[in-house]
Amino acid sequence: MALLFVSADRKMTLLIWSFCCFYAPLPAPGMFPYVVLKIPKELMDPENLTNALKVQNIRDLFSRLDKDVGSLFSFENILGGGIILGISLAYFLSNPQSSQTSAFHLTPIRAVMVVIFLLFEGLILWWILKGRYKANLNWYAAGILFMIIPLINIGIGNDFCMRASIPTLFMLLIWSAENLATPGARARAGLVLLLCIGAITPPYEINRSIYRTASYYFSPPTNAQKLAADQVKIYEPTSYEYDHPYTITADSFKSLANFGPETIANFLAPVGHSFFEKYLSK
Repeated sequence: MALLFVSADRKMTLLIWSFCCFYAPLPAPGMFPYVVLKIPKELMDPENLTNALKVQNIRDLFSRLDKDVGSLFSFENILGGGIILGISLAYFLSNPQSSQTSAFHLTPIRAVMVVIFLLFEGLILWWILKGRYKANLNWYAAGILFMIIPLINIGIGNDFCMRASIPTLFMLLIWSAENLATPGARARAGLVLLLCIGAITPPYEINRSIYRTASYYFSPPTNAQKLAADQVKIYEPTSYEYDHPYTITADSFKSLANFGPETIANFLAPVGHSFFEKYLSK
């Protein structure tokens, strides 16, 4: 995302996005709308709609459109981006869960929970930034993505929601930093308050690690407890705070041999059936 927005030349746009597809396949769909909004430069200024670029006639419209689309047909985008995108898609489509896309099933209770989640995950912060970015198409894209992404499931669990939202959360990070760095910016007090509330989670995570590590070294388990723990193949956590007793390694399974297909379905591919395995992995 940072490369995308510091790159002024659109001949690298698809190449940059292809790197995301390869290294981070779930955030890649969440990044794609921002990639699309980097394309129109002749037709409009997506980051500042007040800079109106008046279209004189139909010929002028198609001329500008041709320049915008034509800028993507570069050596970097077609060859570099095309190769990386092709291999990435072949690899990740070999996962059977890639076809298991569904809408999130909303019950009344879940609907309330989703609304609360959306508000505190980013929508309140997104709305506070409206005054500064209401002429920025990326701001509108961020709001739409916030509301759509939690309603989509790919495979089992909520991995898509947690990962595909990363690019939009990154945009909120950048916008918040810009707002705080601007003297006299409006809504700074509300922004600081929201960020302070959100900052509760990182110290909690850090403290959890410190507490568990200190507890292990200052009150170490006995040899008998360690031996008993070694006999357990899979810990069934009643609380994720204590799902790996007598060890500081957060590993409930200990070995790949202890994973069942239903547990790691998001990370499996059938043997010998995918295009990637047949033609590219040898």
